[in-house]
Amino acid sequence: MCRGATEIQIPPQTVIDVINSLLITVIDPDVCPILVTLHNTGLGGVPGVVTIAQDGDISVALVGLVYDCPPYAVGSGAPIPDDATYVELPPL
Repeated sequence: MCRGATEIQIPPQTVIDVINSLLITVIDPDVCPILVTLHNTGLGGVPGVVTIAQDGDISVALVGLVYDCPPYAVGSGAPIPDDATYVELPPL
């Protein structure tokens, strides 16, 4: 007799939600303006390896988006507030 399969999410969704909430409310307001400044001063990464976009998003070659600043991209994993603007991520 076979047992039913059970799925366990590690870490639990509650932990993921808390981390995302901290990123959006505590970390992003401090980090994203610094990333935008780096982009605007010409220090926006290493060509072909790491790119800091004009909105502060960080992308790494062969990986894609690794840090997302507002406006948050759809599919980034960040919870999107009801009043947020967002962009669609291109397929990998």
